[in-house]
Amino acid sequence: MTPAEKHRQRVLATKRTSEDENASRKGANQYELMLMQLADHKRSLKQAQSIERKKEMKSKIVAEYDAYIDGVLEAQSGQQDDVLMTLLIWHIDAGNYDRALEIAEYAIIHDLQTPDQYERTTGCLIVEEIATAALASENDESPFSLETLNRVQDLTAELDMFDQVRAKFFRALAEAHEREGNDEEAIGYYEKALKLHDRVGCKQALTALKKKVEKDSESKG
Repeated sequence: MTPAEKHRQRVLATKRTSEDENASRKGANQYELMLMQLADHKRSLKQAQSIERKKEMKSKIVAEYDAYIDGVLEAQSGQQDDVLMTLLIWHIDAGNYDRALEIAEYAIIHDLQTPDQYERTTGCLIVEEIATAALASENDESPFSLETLNRVQDLTAELDMFDQVRAKFFRALAEAHEREGNDEEAIGYYEKALKLHDRVGCKQALTALKKKVEKDSESKG
């Protein structure tokens, strides 16, 4: 897209709920165009079999919606937007966590719902997708950011969701704190995770960390 096209897309995205009937109609038309574009991109993604290939494709695809996202966030209308909510997940899939959390904050403030195919509430979906990404990054050269996990915790702490999902997220937080050397915080989150779901998969990690802390305490004493 040219800069002029991006500017037009952003401006129209702010007009969807305008009191000016003509502007509102143009904004609604822009939203319909975005829905059609999104459907085309979904079809393209379905043709890819590799998860890694899908991730690479999403990294490129989401950039085409940047101006639209900026317009929606600027307008703060709070109107349900399946395009925006799909892009929230695609940004997580692509590893664009800062952008994803920009959208997530807007979605939570305005109580936007996830599109039907996700079958989960917005808060639950965000927490589960971020937790999954964090736990999958355990052996990566660049471990998942503790700052990102803390932002998600701040955004979603008061939201209702399945205990198993929250437990998975607490495990991810615990592992991130342990990597940072925050042993007491890590123990706390491991214990919270197991309290919510005793098969979350961190019993051995908790036992090992407690032994380490005890040993360190004895050596200092």
